[in-house]
Amino acid sequence: MNDVTELSQKLQDAADKLDYSRVSWIDKHYVIDLNRKANVLLSSLLRFENKNEQGAVIEAANNFLITVKPVIEELKKV
Repeated sequence: MNDVTELSQKLQDAADKLDYSRVSWIDKHYVIDLNRKANVLLSSLLRFENKNEQGAVIEAANNFLITVKPVIEELKKV
């Protein structure tokens, strides 16, 4: 499996796990925003074929996955 395919799968998994129905009303907007960001990054990753553009998206996606990991861990506990 190539890096883009693997990263695409990780972004899709993150989007699936960012389920706003599992959080309180106050936190829903935050989780919805993270879910949307995951989907935008996924779409961008699949759309860009230019190596420079794709490289920037790959870097942004990896940073996003690092940032969102604690949120997903907390959602698993709910």
